[in-house]
Parts: sequence; structure tokens; C-alpha cells
Amino acid sequence: MIANRLKSGKIFQKFSSLPQVPMPSHAISKKFLLPFACTLLLACPSLSHADLINRVVAVVNDEIITLRDLQQEGAPLFEQIRREAPPMQSDEALRSARRDLLSSLIDKKIIEQRAKNLAITVSDEEVEAALQQMLANKKITREALQLELTRSGLTEDRYRALLRAQILQSKLVNYEVRSKVVITDDKIRRYYDTNYTATTTVDGNHLLQIGVTWGTQPNDRSKEEAKKIIDTIRAKAAAGENFQDLARSHSTLPSATDGGDIGVFMKEEMSSFMRQAIAAIRPGEISPVVETANAFQFFKLLASKEGGVVSQAPYETVKDEIQQKLYEEELQQNFKRWVKQLREQAEIKELL
Repeated sequence: MIANRLKSGKIFQKFSSLPQVPMPSHAISKKFLLPFACTLLLACPSLSHADLINRVVAVVNDEIITLRDLQQEGAPLFEQIRREAPPMQSDEALRSARRDLLSSLIDKKIIEQRAKNLAITVSDEEVEAALQQMLANKKITREALQLELTRSGLTEDRYRALLRAQILQSKLVNYEVRSKVVITDDKIRRYYDTNYTATTTVDGNHLLQIGVTWGTQPNDRSKEEAKKIIDTIRAKAAAGENFQDLARSHSTLPSATDGGDIGVFMKEEMSSFMRQAIAAIRPGEISPVVETANAFQFFKLLASKEGGVVSQAPYETVKDEIQQKLYEEELQQNFKRWVKQLREQAEIKELL
């Protein structure tokens, strides 16, 4: 399970979104690091502790990445593996995590170098503005953020450094990748014709989902707060704001990363609250808010087919969602090609 999540990037993704602190870092426990540290010490018995933690694990052009960098960046991930991985799989999961994380740090270093070559920088004012905007968007206080940082083992300085890196990458990606992604009306129409009008033999309902959870822990939002938040989000969706953008920005359910897209469900596959929510809506419409065990949710019905009759959302009601989906797909593809090209142009030595 852990190994599969590492390969898919799901664990890394957990630490890359705000306000859940991206890649939080704090000291790894001695007990946890002991097997890895002992391996290095046995291989290099003359190394002191300072030498060990400053050991170079990669060289990217003329810049180095040290074992300290790797430990600092991956501390929460390594601790999660220690907690969740079965004992017999823990060592291999840690080795895999270190390799994957080192590859990520190399990409990060290459991107930083490219930004430097293009004279792209991030000011302190931009970092502060991003922090304030995040607090406003998530409707959380500075104190609540500090509690989240503490739980994740982050200092505010480290969190600001992570914000700075995110802004820098965003600027560079906007300049070299995002600005070159163009989704034409023809592409949108072709996708619509293929996915919304194609004949299918499977009955089902294609749904998008937004939900806001509540909890019982002292720092979790209350049920009343969750209801106010979900009502506000639904009002925005009903007013025509892009449903998938709202899902990515505000939903606290796992489907948020996919823009709320949970796929196609036949009636017998749906839970009772899902059937209740979409019972009275047609394709292209948004359901009322329904309450589940620990969340409030609502849905958008994209398309449905039942009893051999195909119903589909009118083109105009799904055009924005299709454009966003195609844009994200092309952006991801272009980003991967761009990073690969930067890697091919760089001189990289991995020493881990």
C-alpha cells in the first residue's frame, strides 16, 4: 500500500497543497533514522555526525544537495511511513521514499537554477501577500495556521521558504509552460461530442462532487461552520462559477484534487444520500446540499443514461468544465516534457 502510494505520488501530494503544509520538515527521531544512519556509518566509518548530515547526495550542475536537505525536506513523509508501513516493508518503503524525494529535490534545484538564469525572483512582499491571501481564502486565523504548522513540525520561517519556492515555480511555469497552453473551441467541442454524445451501453450518472467535513477534535471546524461554508460554495456554483475550480479550492474531500470528478455511478452503486441529492435534477444542474456522517455535500450531474435513453448536459453548461479538464491535462503533459528537457540539459550526479 505504502509503496503504491509512493509511486503514484499520492503521499507527496498530501504535503503540496495549502493550507495543509507542503512538505513540512522537522527533525527525524533518532530511533527512526538509526537504520539509515548506521548503514552510512558502516560504509564510511571515519565520518563524524556533522560529516554524515552534510554528506553530498546529489550534484546539479555546480550546486549540491546534502543528506541534511533530504532529511529536512522528507521528515514528515518518513515519519508517516514509519507509522503506516508494515514492519517488514518499512525499510524498502523508506529507501523508495528517499529515492523519489531526491528526484523531486533535483527537479526543484533545476527549476531554481532556471529561474535564476531568467532573473525571476520572489520578494518578501510577495510571500507575505500569498500568506495573507491563503488565510483569507481558507478563512483561518494566523493562530490557527500556527497550530497547524506546529502539528506538522514546521516553523513559520520554513513555511515561508516553502511558499517562496512555490511562488517561484509558479512564476517560471507561467512564463515557460502555462502561457503556451491553448485550448481551442474545436478541442472542447470534440471532447464534448466524444464524451457526452457517444453511444454507451452502460447506464449511469456522471457526477462532480463538493464537500466540507467537520470533526470532533478541538481544532476541527464545527458542524455549524461546515454548513455555512458549504452553503456559500453552493451559492457560488449556482451563480455560474466554475464547479471544478470551486472543488479544488474549497472541497475537503479526496475528490478535490480531480476537480470534484468522481466518475460514473449506476443507481445501485450510489449511496442513499447520493441518490437523494440527484433525484430531482437534470444533467447540467446542481443538487441541494445533503448531510452525510461527517460532511455536507452537493453534486453536479454532468450526464446520465438510464433505460437506453441518453441524457447529457447542454454544451454551454459543461463547456467551462471541459476546458478546465483539457487545460489541466495539457499543462501536466507540457510540464513533464519541460522538466525532462531541463534535466537533459543539466549535469546531474546522484550519490545516494
